Amino acid sequence: MGIHQALIGGYTTATGTSNPTWTLVDSEFKQSVGASFSVDNVQTGDFIYWTQAGDNAGSIATLTGWSITFTDTDNTPAFKEQYRVATSNEGTVTVTSESDTEAGGLMLFRCSTGTTSIDANAWVITEGTSGNPVVPSANNGDVGTAEAYSLCIVNGYLDDDQVSTASCTGLTVAGVANGSRQVFFTTYRSSLMVGYAVIPNAGTTAPAGAGNTWDTSGSDQWNSTAWYIRPS
Repeated sequence: MGIHQALIGGYTTATGTSNPTWTLVDSEFKQSVGASFSVDNVQTGDFIYWTQAGDNAGSIATLTGWSITFTDTDNTPAFKEQYRVATSNEGTVTVTSESDTEAGGLMLFRCSTGTTSIDANAWVITEGTSGNPVVPSANNGDVGTAEAYSLCIVNGYLDDDQVSTASCTGLTVAGVANGSRQVFFTTYRSSLMVGYAVIPNAGTTAPAGAGNTWDTSGSDQWNSTAWYIRPS
C-alpha cells in the first residue's frame, strides 16, 4: 500500500476545456494466501479494483457488494477480477484474499469528473499455453468504447511462475504480484500484472498495448483481459 497519485491523461482541448484525467490514487500488490490488502483516501465516485490469481485455486468467492469483470477456474491460473464504485468518502477499504490464491492486487482509480462506471460492452479475454501474457488485439466483436477518455485496464496472469517485474509497451504498470503456497508436497505458484492507459477517442475497438507481449522473466500458461472504466 502506498499513495501513488499518478496523473494519467492530462489533456486540454483547443478551446481550453479540460478533458477528464485519471489518477491511480493508491494500490497494494503482494503475495495473497489469505493476506489483507488496503487502499486509502477512498472518495465518492472512485473506482476500486481487486484481482487475485491462484494455481489450483478453483472458484474464487465474490465479495459482498462487488461486481465481476472476468473470472476463470481452469487453473492456468485461476483468477477473479472484482470492482465497485465508492458511494461515500470511505477512507480506507480493506479486503482479504482467498487462502488458495498466491497473488493479489487492490487498486484505487479516480477520475477528475468525480464519477466512474464500467463500460459493460467493450471488453476482451484471451489465453495462451506458453510464453508471457499478450495484450488482446481487439475488443470482443470489435465493439468500440462508449466514451472518450475512458481508462483501459489490461491484466495479465501467469501460471506456475513467480515474476516480480513486468512491462508492456503502451501501458503504465499499476503493479505486479507473485506468490507461492505449499500443500503437502506440492508448491503452487502464480503471478499477475496490471497496466492501464487513457483511451482518448470513443469508439476505439482495441485495448491499449494491443498485440504487445508483457516482458517478464517467466514463461508458462497465461490469461489476458482488457476492459474500460468510463469517466461518468
